[in-house]
Amino acid sequence: MSSGGRFNFDDGGSYCGGWEDGKAHGHGICTGPKGQGEYTGSWSYGFEVLGVYTWPSGNTYQGTWAQGKRHGIGQITAFLLQMAVSFHLI
Repeated sequence: MSSGGRFNFDDGGSYCGGWEDGKAHGHGICTGPKGQGEYTGSWSYGFEVLGVYTWPSGNTYQGTWAQGKRHGIGQITAFLLQMAVSFHLI
């Protein structure tokens, strides 16, 4: 069953978006504790799939994810420079 809502973590972070079977699923935004960063994008049963992670510095990674890690094709923007990157799980 799909639903949506907000969950506040004990450490101060939060998730707001779609849920299915008690896990983040669909589109959502997850913020880290004390402004440590933010992921906005697609989720599949608790894991990031395709989206943008923004660090507190404003630098970003936009691309694909697997098992909670950057994986595959993406783009990093840091200090106004853009770099095409490819990450692979080991």
